Amino acid sequence: MSGPRRRAPGERPLVDSVAVGARARSVEELQALDPSFHALPRRSVDSQAPLLAAVVRARADVEAPYVCVSPSGRSALCARLEQRRIGVRVAFRSFGSFRARIAAVVDDGIVGDDPEWCVQQALGLLAAGEVDAVQFQCLRVGSVEEAAVQRGAAGRTVQREDPVVHLEVAVDCPYDELVASRDRRSREGIRRSRRKFDQLGERRVITRWPADADDPEVLLGQMEAIVATGYQRGMGVGFERDALHEELVRAGLKEGWFRAWVAAVDGVPAVFWTAFAFGDRWTLYETAFAEQFADAAPGAGLLSHVVEDACADPQVTTVGFGLGEARYKRDWASHEWMTADVTVFAPRLRWKAVAAVQRGASWAVTTVRQRLGEERVQALKQRLRRRAAGSARRDAERSG
Repeated sequence: MSGPRRRAPGERPLVDSVAVGARARSVEELQALDPSFHALPRRSVDSQAPLLAAVVRARADVEAPYVCVSPSGRSALCARLEQRRIGVRVAFRSFGSFRARIAAVVDDGIVGDDPEWCVQQALGLLAAGEVDAVQFQCLRVGSVEEAAVQRGAAGRTVQREDPVVHLEVAVDCPYDELVASRDRRSREGIRRSRRKFDQLGERRVITRWPADADDPEVLLGQMEAIVATGYQRGMGVGFERDALHEELVRAGLKEGWFRAWVAAVDGVPAVFWTAFAFGDRWTLYETAFAEQFADAAPGAGLLSHVVEDACADPQVTTVGFGLGEARYKRDWASHEWMTADVTVFAPRLRWKAVAAVQRGASWAVTTVRQRLGEERVQALKQRLRRRAAGSARRDAERSG
């Protein structure tokens, strides 16, 4: 069957059945939206206009933003129009897929007091034949936004991913008080990692972007040097010096919403953390450490300095840890919630088949985790990370 209907040049979009106050389908239109749109309260960074624009500019699979503001100005839908493959995913790997045009409603992309209106705008793209699927990313489980999507998607082919946890910590007190407020196990874990990291003494120097330095070329070079031998590179995840990271670092430093902390040991870049800074919230983005410094607890150790900096900044009230429940995140977290990606497909046979296979694969992965037990799953992850780090190190040696 053919793909979604394409509009002829100059033809108006077919999604005007629901009244719209303003719509942006280009970076220029996004930047020109009324200031009231930018002032709408948000719980995540992905719907922030500067970050959304940077992703659109950098990612080859993203055609344009798709942002709609309600007539009242109190609600907005924030999405990206993408051309990419969609299919069965298991443990970060894809097994069979189809190329599709997707409206990706970003994390916290249903903004404001009228989620029903936002969902109608998104699903209107399906009704108009402009996209093959609408993907609602990181819908909060049990939220009014999730309920609105469930009502709007009733009777359609829907694929729901397994829920994942998000963690954050309130930093509304001095650092020492925050650490003391953790439970005993978490408190000991934080202090143990900090001691290991600080025992490097004067050999270790932390540089903060943009407070101490602002040259994006230097920062990008240091992050690339760190990941070259880390397990993330061996697994094909995390930082890569590609168009997206170049744009995020360069635009973010220039516009004031990107932060980075890099620790060097004996002049050698050893570990970094990056974050997005919008309003009173820092949202951690990526981390990596050079394998040779693993015994110094570099990731958790530097993270304690990031949290300490947040506690000392009167403009920051929250540090978000993003997806996942790693132990170091759990040690800090004071609040958590669950989210799940929900994809609503056009009524075509291929998408019904994809959704059915994905449900079967998700059931299989969940069953394996339950039978192995969480401790054995974590042990398996550690073995895979060590193997990936060894692979990355060998690749770096050959390329060097």
